[in-house]
Amino acid sequence: MKVLIESTTYNHKLYHNLSLGLLKELKINIEFGIIRSDIEAKKFLLKQKQIKYKFFENDYLSGLNHLLLNDKKKFISLKNNLPEPDYEILDEFERSLDGKSIWKIISSDRFLGRSFLTGVVGYDNDFKSDRKFILKVFSERIKKITEIFKEFQPSIFLPMVAGGSIEVFIYYYLCKKFNVFYAIHFDLRTKNLFSYTSNLNYTFPLIEKDTKLYLENKNLNSNISKGKELYEEIIKNLNKSDYFNIEKRKLNVSGKIKQNIFRFKILLGLIKNFPKFINKKYSFRNYILSKSQNIWLPNLGKSIIGKYKYIYYPLHSNPEYSTSVMGVMWQDQLNVIEALAKSIPNDWVLYVKEHPGVVTNRIRPYSMYRRMAEIPNVVIAPVYENTNKIIQNAEMVAVVTGTAGWEAILRKKPVIHFVDVFYQCLDLSKKCSDINKLSILINNEYKRINEISDEERKNRIICFLSSFINNGFHSNFPHQLLLEDGTNEQYKEAGEQLSVEILKYIKKIDSKFFEKFK
Repeated sequence: MKVLIESTTYNHKLYHNLSLGLLKELKINIEFGIIRSDIEAKKFLLKQKQIKYKFFENDYLSGLNHLLLNDKKKFISLKNNLPEPDYEILDEFERSLDGKSIWKIISSDRFLGRSFLTGVVGYDNDFKSDRKFILKVFSERIKKITEIFKEFQPSIFLPMVAGGSIEVFIYYYLCKKFNVFYAIHFDLRTKNLFSYTSNLNYTFPLIEKDTKLYLENKNLNSNISKGKELYEEIIKNLNKSDYFNIEKRKLNVSGKIKQNIFRFKILLGLIKNFPKFINKKYSFRNYILSKSQNIWLPNLGKSIIGKYKYIYYPLHSNPEYSTSVMGVMWQDQLNVIEALAKSIPNDWVLYVKEHPGVVTNRIRPYSMYRRMAEIPNVVIAPVYENTNKIIQNAEMVAVVTGTAGWEAILRKKPVIHFVDVFYQCLDLSKKCSDINKLSILINNEYKRINEISDEERKNRIICFLSSFINNGFHSNFPHQLLLEDGTNEQYKEAGEQLSVEILKYIKKIDSKFFEKFK
């Protein structure tokens, strides 16, 4: 059996331990290939002696943005010598897509699709509008990655969590083309619970299937006792800020003393990074914009809780997987905000809250906030206002995707989402597929959800949570599963658990999958 791994700086230790776990659990001959390997990852994987990985070197088109930043002359030479776009390859790839257009895929890429990336400062390049160059790179990437799949002939492919480039879609396409099992773990937006899926949009068909089974067959109610326990636990912890979202991002520099200290740190940073600004390895403009944003953004917005009726819309950090891949057609969040503002009742306002992660690792153009403030029925919330309190007091919640919709359902709030989400099988939310009918959808959904009894709602959620338990797993190391730093022991235990869980998942999908390798 052959396992192909997308290895990165952030996941190489986790996936190495997963690989060791597979060897231990299966006790068959397994070859492991690495399709992508950052410097740190490759150094670690070459140094260890437990597994001999086959490395497929990053080809000359990987990391174009880094090449442009560090050696523009070499980048231009590469650009000028690229083969013409292979339209036959592009046509075949495009026919495999539900949307039938590769430009949707291109727009998900932070480098090639930069012209589609709105509401963010940075990631700029001079070639974002060069159609032919983009198509050349796309067809060459398909060629190069196809060669790797043909040479290695993997049985299983393990992608990185939450990638952000055209490769995400190319890997998925080639797995379907060559009948390779594609599996990715992700969290279930409930404290430390995860599951495996084979979907790019991180929905979970096995969970949806079991939920439907429980809802339709009352005789299975005896099987949902653990779901009831989990439901009670969730309701008990509903107002704990870290129960649903395990990300640790917060930087509050409000107050004059904190702001003065932070300004001094900015000055020290300017002095320290001066050589890098001179060599253009760091953008002086972006550095200043980022640091100044850390000061003014925490002081932006005003609270309207208890003063107005409102529909709540939480902004996504951009670029990130939720908008670049899952919600690619809704990347321009100003368009989402304007559409919502044009669709709400006259006695509501649209309450928009910034993602706290933007304060620490993204730069928004100030013009975006200025535009929001110009819309008469839009109010910007303070970035650190309590999200639980916002949702609890909202009339409705609208999301592209994300945790806020799930939290709103648990608080008996109507929810509108713009892409497929993992909780839609509950029929306690609605997807907007026609922006022209958004106002009708908001009106109808508000009435429909408020007519559902508490007992019926609770039953649906318990059935849903029971399917979590059947098809998911509890992790003691959620941060490491979602690409945050950890100790070697944490990676070891997390990786071993993933090896057990991925085998369970594959066997559920195809009970005879491993028999052909014995």
